[in-house]
Amino acid sequence: MEETMAELVKRFYRSTGVPVLDQLMYGIPRGGLTLVYGSQKAGKTTFAMQCAVQVAHQEEKHVLYLDTESGGVGPLRLYSLAAAQGMDQADAQRAVSLIHIHQANELSDQHRIITDDWRTAVETFDVGLFVVDSIA
Repeated sequence: MEETMAELVKRFYRSTGVPVLDQLMYGIPRGGLTLVYGSQKAGKTTFAMQCAVQVAHQEEKHVLYLDTESGGVGPLRLYSLAAAQGMDQADAQRAVSLIHIHQANELSDQHRIITDDWRTAVETFDVGLFVVDSIA
């Protein structure tokens, strides 16, 4: 049986949680690397958090999130994004609980988190998305 376009998109891409972006670019590729770039205050962190919430909620997979600069990624902000997506309180709490936030400003800490902490997390959890915010 031949797959429909919608089935192919779902198999190779995951939703960003932003319907207009999903229509424009199908979402973000599964099993691939997506680099989001733009000027300061363009919304890159919000977009990354939106994707994290979406993966945690829709796929019920863990998300490993490394915040390297702002310190602005936290459970309250993620919960607000989940609520803005229309999730009820229980679904929002569940999604946020699947997102593991690591904060590291120093390169050595970032390296340790990715090579040690994330390796352990991958062996422990069903991880659906890794986010490094930002590589600048």
